[in-house]
Amino acid sequence: MRGYMQAALTNINHLVECTGRNGDAPQQVNGHGDWHAEKAALLEELTRLRAENERLQDQAQKQGPQRRPVTPRAYPQAPKHTGSERDPEQARSALRTISLRALKDTIAEIYASKSHFDQQCAASRRPRETMERHLYTFLTQRHNQRSAVLDWAQAIIAGIKEHGPHDNDVAVFGKILRHEVDEEFLLVQRQLKQTVYELLRVYLQGRHPLKTEAEVDALLQKKVHAQVYEDEWVGIVKYMFNAEDAVSIIVRVREVIVEHSTRTVHHAVSLQDQSAISYVDFFEGAS
Repeated sequence: MRGYMQAALTNINHLVECTGRNGDAPQQVNGHGDWHAEKAALLEELTRLRAENERLQDQAQKQGPQRRPVTPRAYPQAPKHTGSERDPEQARSALRTISLRALKDTIAEIYASKSHFDQQCAASRRPRETMERHLYTFLTQRHNQRSAVLDWAQAIIAGIKEHGPHDNDVAVFGKILRHEVDEEFLLVQRQLKQTVYELLRVYLQGRHPLKTEAEVDALLQKKVHAQVYEDEWVGIVKYMFNAEDAVSIIVRVREVIVEHSTRTVHHAVSLQDQSAISYVDFFEGAS
């Protein structure tokens, strides 16, 4: 298009220059009307073509850069995925919460993993890991990505803060993580629970001598999932500890009873129920 217009401009310019040199040109050219009128028409056409040519040149200059081949650098490169970046699934995992049941199951798995790992360390004469360190070892074995390990660690720690004040098992695990008690305390706690369980069985057998062993077991299971009355838990504490320690534990258990009573809705209860404590809360006060 631009070549055609450039040729037209050249031809018209040539004609105009010729008429300029021949001022005495005849009034008729090949019998096609007045020459001056045709010259004026040619000049008008020349002006129009020059304007159109300039417009096309301007348009070509503006569009020229857009038609150039674009190198790959012109496109933004997708950022490389690093360990610190998270996909949507990992971002959602950062917001996860863990239920008490799931937390206690996870704690049990960590204990089992730690025990197995300690045996390997002993066999190879390597120092044991702390529980805090093994938490990350355990999570790393389960999750390949560092971000997932950190997310789960944060969820477990948040779960300890949430459930620890109300669950003895979770509270003890938190204390071990924070190096507030030795790991061996876990064995003491397990032995304590087993002893309390057996003493409560003996107490119920003495209280109901005519009941069969199966009936006593049913009463025991009911107690484990319900309340232990004061005469029951005080007798257990006095049997297990010396006089000085027993007094301290009894005071602490009564404090736990008061704390829990202030958080529950008050209604008419018997004097016996007022001094009772749930089996689970009893370990919170006794530990």
